Amino acid sequence: MYTLYSLIKRNFLIFIRSKSTIFFSLLSSLIMFLLYFLVLGQNIINGVSVNIPIDQITFLVDSDILGGVLIISIIGTVSGGLNSFVMDQYESKLQGILVSPVSRVKIILGYVIAAVLSSFLITLILWVFIYLYIGISTSHFFSFGTFVIVPLILFLYTIITSMILLFPMSLFTTPSASSPFTGIVGTLVGFTCGIYMPLSLFSPSMNSVAGLIPFTHMQVILKRVMITDSLELMNIPKENLEELWKTLGANEINILGLDLNPFMKIIYSFVIALIFLFLSVLVISKKIKK
Repeated sequence: MYTLYSLIKRNFLIFIRSKSTIFFSLLSSLIMFLLYFLVLGQNIINGVSVNIPIDQITFLVDSDILGGVLIISIIGTVSGGLNSFVMDQYESKLQGILVSPVSRVKIILGYVIAAVLSSFLITLILWVFIYLYIGISTSHFFSFGTFVIVPLILFLYTIITSMILLFPMSLFTTPSASSPFTGIVGTLVGFTCGIYMPLSLFSPSMNSVAGLIPFTHMQVILKRVMITDSLELMNIPKENLEELWKTLGANEINILGLDLNPFMKIIYSFVIALIFLFLSVLVISKKIKK
């Protein structure tokens, strides 16, 4: 007999034990690492180059870029975790779960919560790696406050991302269709939402589109939290901050012309996630009835 706990445990272990799924889930993050170290890194450092020690500038830029890597990691690992739903469908295992005395809502929650937990675990490990990497390479470690706050933000983002990505994953019926999506979704979001390249480089219309996508605001908020420690070291005048945000791709983007504060943007993202979750329930419910 299946319970919510057993469903979560089952789906969680399926993802964690699949090395290939984890690899492709992190593929977009790996691409961003390579882009940064081989192409973008020095260009961005030169773009913010002022009369400030190179180690402090590197601390700033690393915090910015690797903040984007964390967002990409969440997107990739969540889609990878939700791929178990597609596999169960394809291999007819879902039917075996359906005959058990457990509600349809719990079945859906079993997939979503497992995706949240598996994604957060991997992203948390990545955050610890980033913390140590930046600290050792620049001799500047994040403050204790930042070290604690970032995982809390990541957990919230993982929940929102799981609710959003469940919808596109629920549309797939075969692993051959869902696997490529898992590998490229992070890359698509990276370019669209200003993670790979600052949105200030794109047209106003592109910025308007990006403003409607929750991941745009999620990455800006996270980057600003991670950049705070480096800014305190550099003592950059407030009048220069806006230009710096644009260079780093962490400038505020409005939503339909509305300048909302970070809290309201998180609320907006959560509302969008609820809409996608509702659509997912409708799609999955139709599949279950077949």
